[in-house]
Amino acid sequence: MSSELMRNAANVFEKLADVFDADENIRTQQVQAERRRLAQQIGAKYAEVTGEDLSLESIEKIASSDQDLVAVFQKLAERAPTGDAPEGMGAATDIADDDKAPSSTNTHYQSSREKHAAAEDAGEKFLNWINS
Repeated sequence: MSSELMRNAANVFEKLADVFDADENIRTQQVQAERRRLAQQIGAKYAEVTGEDLSLESIEKIASSDQDLVAVFQKLAERAPTGDAPEGMGAATDIADDDKAPSSTNTHYQSSREKHAAAEDAGEKFLNWINS
């Protein structure tokens, strides 16, 4: 009787495993279908921006990539400009005197001579500290 009970339990476990495998297969297929859909959207955006079609091989590579990588491609595609004009990246800084630049230690501008003297002073202080 115990061997029959063991066979019945084994059969139940096999059927449960089959159910779990089927659920996992369905979920995997859904994830792959979603990634393929996103990869096709990325390919369409690439074609819209560049005027060239993304190869099927590239679309399949994107679709088979890690979910995080597909998300990165999707964000890049969403941010891609449309049309011929690129987006502006800001304006140049207007500094009146080319000899002056912002100092990393002070909020005011220093000339190159002042920066050189400050560097010499810092180097001398450092050497004095090391030698003391």
